[in-house]
Amino acid sequence: MSLPHRVYSPVWEALNLSAIDGAASPSTQDIRAGYQDLKRFSERADYVRVQAQVEQLVRVNHETPSLRLYNALILANGNPQMGSAGEVARLLQEMVEGGIMPDSATYHAVLRVLAVHPDYLLRSHVLQCLSERWFSLTRDGHHDVVVGLLKDRQLELALQHFDRMKAESVEIHPWLYDIIIYNLCNVHEFDEVLKLMHERLESGHPDLSDSPTPLPESTDSNLHEISGNLWFHLLDTASRNHHHEATVLAYNARVATGYLNPPSGICCNILNCAARHGDTGLATAVFNLLARRSGNPIQLHHYETLIETYANAGDLSPAFALLSTMTAAGHPPTSASTRPILLNIKNLEPRNVVAAHDILEKMRDEGRPVALEALHVLLEGYVHHSNLPSALHLYNTMEMYTAPEPPQPRPPSSSSPPRTTSSSSYPVEPGQPAAFPPTHSPTTATYNLLLRACEHQREKSRAMFLASEMVSLKVVPDALTYDRLILVCIKCDDDLGDAWQYLAEMRGHGYMMRAGTAIYLARRACELRDRRLWELERGKGGQISGQKLRALMQEAGWGEDEQGGGGQKGIAT
Repeated sequence: MSLPHRVYSPVWEALNLSAIDGAASPSTQDIRAGYQDLKRFSERADYVRVQAQVEQLVRVNHETPSLRLYNALILANGNPQMGSAGEVARLLQEMVEGGIMPDSATYHAVLRVLAVHPDYLLRSHVLQCLSERWFSLTRDGHHDVVVGLLKDRQLELALQHFDRMKAESVEIHPWLYDIIIYNLCNVHEFDEVLKLMHERLESGHPDLSDSPTPLPESTDSNLHEISGNLWFHLLDTASRNHHHEATVLAYNARVATGYLNPPSGICCNILNCAARHGDTGLATAVFNLLARRSGNPIQLHHYETLIETYANAGDLSPAFALLSTMTAAGHPPTSASTRPILLNIKNLEPRNVVAAHDILEKMRDEGRPVALEALHVLLEGYVHHSNLPSALHLYNTMEMYTAPEPPQPRPPSSSSPPRTTSSSSYPVEPGQPAAFPPTHSPTTATYNLLLRACEHQREKSRAMFLASEMVSLKVVPDALTYDRLILVCIKCDDDLGDAWQYLAEMRGHGYMMRAGTAIYLARRACELRDRRLWELERGKGGQISGQKLRALMQEAGWGEDEQGGGGQKGIAT
């Protein structure tokens, strides 16, 4: 196989190799010292000094071009800034034209340079020459081939050659493992990373993939031979890409053993990874790690991630308990905080939702506080499974659940701490009656959930009861409340009078219906030939264009002679 064609100029011409006339003949000792310096410079890939030393040997010491000089010039191109694969190819071409046959050392020098300046064609040519001349690759040569392929982004070929090294029992430097693992992490091949990491941990070691507990001190030293930076990179990339097994391996090796205190960003990634896979042990360990830090490291999203972990693990009891803890810690939960619990409840059979209710009742019976959002998410579960009676039962017993108290401001140091009664831990001011734990009262969100169930099951009577309850308890309705009352009236009545009344009341508070509800009301009005639908026209307080309303009327078969605009023919009763 011939070398790829390249334009070159002979190195000896560039160095002006003509001998200096009248120069004294150098001593053998000077020549030997010159070659020793050349070897030292070439091993360090000191490009400038190698070039100068070669010029010294040729011009001053009258050395003729030889294999040693060419090998040194080739190795000098391993310099990252000044070397190049192109110059190596020109040197090889020059050797062939000068009648100097490359040997094994020459080819290995080329492979070392190609580990810094990759050239796939030149590497293939060198490997073929080695094979044709029955030269074997040395250990360093194997390493240079793998590094060159990695530098050339030929990851699969690099892994194939790496496997060949292991099959041929070639001793592999630890740094080659590190480089390969770094590259695999960067392309998210964590299964292959785990395979290589376990190869580096000899059999008989503690299983690092178990729950996050500190490793014993007797762990083999091979664990510590792996670079700490590599463990950090693995933990960072694996947790960021939610690879559970690799994350646990790196966490147990470095964090659980106390060698690494990861930054908060990586801790959040580990929490997210644990939440996705339902690993409560890992999530709790990271959560406690964050809690031990100074300042206020635990925020709302940390609690929400921990709740998601327990929900994905199917353990709702600690998930409900965390909702109460959040309030006491000054991070009251929102409806978004309970979405993982709701997804868990939705995926269960309807009868199993009762199990979640039993958990809350057990917390109540034990005197433990229950967050309002925990009751709401259970209501959502009943609504999802069309169990309105159970939802109303939970509504009627809400006041039996103790509400968690928000954190109290610390009293000034000069004031005496409040006294407490023997039967309650709640503060009691002098001269005041004993305080009792606060209980829950329904809120607007509570009624909105129940009205949603009434709408789905077309229970207008219960919806009207809930509306009257809101009035008696002075619970202020919002836009969603009116929207769902209107939907109940649309689905349950042949006369839309109540729906129009709720719409008028809704507009009086400055609210508007959702777009889907407005279209639904307009369609129903068209079916009933109710000309009050023009109240929905844009420009008259509505949100539907007149063109859209006429299209709906035509769709319902409302004739041209019956159509009118803006209530010209009055309101049908």
